[in-house]
Amino acid sequence: MQQALITKLKLEKVENVSKVTFLRGRDEFVISQDVEVYFNKKTGSYIFYGVPQAANMSADIERIIKMMQIDNPGAGGAEGDAPMDEGFTEEDITSVVEQGGIDRDKAIQLLREHGDIGSAVIAATSGDDK
Repeated sequence: MQQALITKLKLEKVENVSKVTFLRGRDEFVISQDVEVYFNKKTGSYIFYGVPQAANMSADIERIIKMMQIDNPGAGGAEGDAPMDEGFTEEDITSVVEQGGIDRDKAIQLLREHGDIGSAVIAATSGDDK
């Protein structure tokens, strides 16, 4: 950000920020490299600069679930159990089945792997995951 604009808007730099995380819809983004954060006293808002990276929450969730299952082998369920517990509705699963031309179990698997309907449909129709 240009220093002249910072001065003109009277922005105050917020020190010691190493990571910014924000949500946009169901997607989480993280800025952790070269993040700069400024505060505008007049509006009470924060302005942050950096390159956002999509956080892969579904991979993190799966890793945590696997760790929990190792610690407690009786916990968890079968591969097709309780997709709603992971934040997916029957409507999400049906959308992936219909748009991806795949069966229900594969749709659940792709939703778990990719974290959202759009990515799951793309994976189903790309031919790589069929």
